[in-house]
Amino acid sequence: MTANLRAGVLLLAIPIVAIGLMIDDFQAGAYELGREGTNPPYTVSDTQYDAGGEHIIGGQRDVTFYKISGDGTQPNCNCIPDVEYAGDLGFSTYNSAFGCNAVWTTTYGLGSDLNTNMTGGDALEVSLISGDMDNSDPQRPVALTLRVFSSAGDGSSTRDLIAEGLYSFPFADFPSVDFADVDRIEFEIVQDSDINDAIDFALGFFQTNGAVATHDVDWTGLKKSY
Repeated sequence: MTANLRAGVLLLAIPIVAIGLMIDDFQAGAYELGREGTNPPYTVSDTQYDAGGEHIIGGQRDVTFYKISGDGTQPNCNCIPDVEYAGDLGFSTYNSAFGCNAVWTTTYGLGSDLNTNMTGGDALEVSLISGDMDNSDPQRPVALTLRVFSSAGDGSSTRDLIAEGLYSFPFADFPSVDFADVDRIEFEIVQDSDINDAIDFALGFFQTNGAVATHDVDWTGLKKSY
């Protein structure tokens, strides 16, 4: 639990259901890394599967957590499917205390190339469902970098996660990538305690752009889930 967490019950109308190409809606493949009870630094990895590929593109998610500083339980990251406080949908969360530093990388297509045509859209989107990066002065932005790999070439683009909402990465940010044949895609999130000390946040989905609906999220209730 960090300092500066919102008190009481906060209901957020945040997009969490989309009709674009779903890369990961975090409704499959539960995991938790960083709570092994071992003091950092160390690196831990895990692979989760979604046999039908309904929730995880390609049916496989590979996660690497480089825990640079903290203690035996923080920082940590996880995926929690079927969250009671958000209409039984899924989330991927990050939790930390003061003095924590880490690099969290999630990859799709590591086991075998995705060979996926994403040209039905023109942007990648990541939803930040809840977070406390914007409730302090100064704010504590978290850098999220998307990397896309294709047979034609690779590319990357970075956004600072601050306020809850939908973060868009237009395909134009990746000029070397052939989005008609995407082989691998990953996101990397970096906690640097000099910039974003003691942060907690939850991601709701990762997809190509498409029309979305909204849903109320009980932040205080959600925090009870992890």
